[in-house]
Amino acid sequence: MTLAIAAHSLPAAALIDPTLAAWARARSVSVTAHDGRDLDLVRRHRIRPVQVVYRCGPDSAATRRAVGLGVRRFVVCTAHQMARLDECAAGTRYLYLDERAPLMLGCCGATITCARQPSSTSSIGPCARSATSVTCPDRW
Repeated sequence: MTLAIAAHSLPAAALIDPTLAAWARARSVSVTAHDGRDLDLVRRHRIRPVQVVYRCGPDSAATRRAVGLGVRRFVVCTAHQMARLDECAAGTRYLYLDERAPLMLGCCGATITCARQPSSTSSIGPCARSATSVTCPDRW
């Protein structure tokens, strides 16, 4: 089921078609949101937060709003975006590295999971360890 959801992603702008929005909601198709307008469409058409993949941009307020709506999957391309998520997100979030940031953590195209640590001030350390263990298991 996870692979089927991950294999398809509908841009949030496509939700303006009510039939397509109902289809996406009923089939649990992932919806990619990029900004506040996309988050408005996601809410208006009752797309569940588990279906949403939020692509982080320069607007930290929109990222915080996505977290507040319950979104758990984020695409990041800078360490700054990861730090913003660490500041506002409680619990585990799923971070995907954008193709524009292949060397950010010394890995390329890895899917990483970051659990916020009570004593951490930045998510970079836990994510870097997780990314390394995914791409280079022999180092651990």
